[in-house]
Amino acid sequence: MDELTQLGNRRKFEEFYEYQWELCLRNRHYISFIIMDIDHFKLYNDSLGHPEGDKCLERVSQTLKGLTLRATDLLVRLGGEEFGLLLPETAPDEAEAIAGKIIDAMEEAAIPHPSSPTKPYVTLSVGAASGIPKKYESKDQIYKDADAALYKAKRNGRNMYKLSK
Repeated sequence: MDELTQLGNRRKFEEFYEYQWELCLRNRHYISFIIMDIDHFKLYNDSLGHPEGDKCLERVSQTLKGLTLRATDLLVRLGGEEFGLLLPETAPDEAEAIAGKIIDAMEEAAIPHPSSPTKPYVTLSVGAASGIPKKYESKDQIYKDADAALYKAKRNGRNMYKLSK
């Protein structure tokens, strides 16, 4: 458990992902992963200080917890200002809808970010990927695809989601 955000941590994510990957492999179901990164978080810390940065992380995690998630979904803090959401048995269109809800929830939360060149509030860049696991395929590929989509969102202006293609 991540003490600051009260979300699962990276180790929890790895264990859960391994288990869910095997279930989706066996049942031939989609598994989706969404990775989120707070935009311009270094500027936030530099201008408001690290104690305020910690409060920001707590508020972002509370906002993300406020999303309607299923009991089988797992929201974690991967590290730093990066969060992950594992969605077993979730097709690409469903993952896309959730990614859109994440962007909307952050806009609604309107956590002030006076140093952001993107918006006057805290925003997230979001990457999503989905796939049906196949025998002898690495579960790392969906993670890598979501991460690549995240960086595409950052390159295209931030405060948006991108899907792996």
